[in-house]
Amino acid sequence: KSKIVELCENLHISLENIHIRTRKDAQVRKYVKPMDIYKIGVNLNASMSDIYKMVNLVLEERLQYLSRHNLIDKSGDNLHIKVIRKDLLRLNSELVRIVSGTGDKTGSYSALSINAQGLILFHMLELIEQQGLDVLLDYLEKLNKKAKKRNSSKASRILAADDRIRRIYLELKKAQQFSPDNLIHPKYHVLVKVLLDELHKNSDARVLVFVKLRNSVKNIVNRLKGIEIIKPARFVGQATKSQDDKGLSQKRQIEILKEFKQGIYNVLVSTNVGEEGLDIAECDMVIFYDVVASEIRLIQRKGRTARRRKGKVVILYCKETHDEIYLKIALSKLKRMNTTLKNPQQLQEASFESTTFSHIEESFKDEPMNRKEDNPLKKQHQTRLQQFFGSEEMIEDIIPVKISKLVPMKFGLRKSLVRESISYEITDSDLHIVIYNKVLIQIMNPKEVDFNTLLSEIQELKQICSLLIVIFDFIDFPNSDKNRRLKKKIQELGKLHRLQFIPIDNEEELSFIVRSILENSK
Repeated sequence: KSKIVELCENLHISLENIHIRTRKDAQVRKYVKPMDIYKIGVNLNASMSDIYKMVNLVLEERLQYLSRHNLIDKSGDNLHIKVIRKDLLRLNSELVRIVSGTGDKTGSYSALSINAQGLILFHMLELIEQQGLDVLLDYLEKLNKKAKKRNSSKASRILAADDRIRRIYLELKKAQQFSPDNLIHPKYHVLVKVLLDELHKNSDARVLVFVKLRNSVKNIVNRLKGIEIIKPARFVGQATKSQDDKGLSQKRQIEILKEFKQGIYNVLVSTNVGEEGLDIAECDMVIFYDVVASEIRLIQRKGRTARRRKGKVVILYCKETHDEIYLKIALSKLKRMNTTLKNPQQLQEASFESTTFSHIEESFKDEPMNRKEDNPLKKQHQTRLQQFFGSEEMIEDIIPVKISKLVPMKFGLRKSLVRESISYEITDSDLHIVIYNKVLIQIMNPKEVDFNTLLSEIQELKQICSLLIVIFDFIDFPNSDKNRRLKKKIQELGKLHRLQFIPIDNEEELSFIVRSILENSK
């Protein structure tokens, strides 16, 4: 209400002179086309849920620190439920003011860093809820690179070094290699079903999909290109973020909109650049891939359909997360805005219930992404590497890990085992790492491998162990096209012969693999 009053005062408009008409008013109803609005909710899948819990655990520690020092007005357990991102943004402004001033700054710098960590963790939670684990992995890679720079923030360095965040990163790296589909957000599968449903009913339909992040726009478009009936186009702003994320010139934007109107593309996947100010062709359907808490943006997005013909709006959201809260906030703000300006309109949340798309939501109820597991994972960090191991118990009265002198110190494996209180023995052997006398890990330099004799060597090694894993050390290799091709060749060779070939890009991955084997053999 205060915003409306402020606007009227600035424009010298009397509040008594305000007139508002909604789609439901008789004066305008005959001039507007019907608009059906639906909500479709999905649940986090098992992997997302585990990572979500772990990030919340790390966040809870930061919030408890801020609470103990009376920097936030919430207290008790489960602060990650009580505190929202906006609280930390307000606190950040206050702390910046304190450290920039001349008064007592005791503890302010530490609090500022802890608060910054909290904001980063809130962003990570939002990526899990709205975008998927593939986008979270990209973010963590950027965080790790940023942390290694001289001018990096203390918050970035601390989080990048946190064992739990590192473990999440390594889990996602392995999933990217062995089960990339598990990184995709469940909303994407709903999106595909909604698009196919609409395009099968109307082959001339035009659909506009709003996505918050450009990284997600790129991922969604690349996946949709593989579906014959869907002709997607990426639509983003003019700024170039990186070599892999180039902006669109104004000329190219106009060309894409023209091609969308002509039917060369039938699905436009857009960031908020498509919300206002551009002449986008009439859309039969607008899909919110992620939720915005702003009622203004909600109105702008909806306004892209039902102009000249009947339109549909589909809002995808993640159940029991901040995503669902943001949706309720946006709808509540929209309702309050109309109520403030005139007598309450029939803008009940019930009008946003789904009818036409109930068959799509129903079809996902029995699928893994929406199913509550009867037996939740006992281990929060369960690794994808468990698929390599059987259920046979390992012998417990032997030294768990034997490490050859040939294994370079750079991997930090010995320190990692000491930190985890795991016994190990140094051996003078050609067998690099032996776990419980059953699992053998050999480390190879990709450029020194003779692929003509590699398979015969592998077969010999397989005779002396229950499981063989071959690590290809790419740590000191530049990220060039040549090395990427070599890595791909190794992976394809492993798949072809059903061998466990694992290229690694950083030192910690070897320790992670060893710990994973030890955990899954218990």
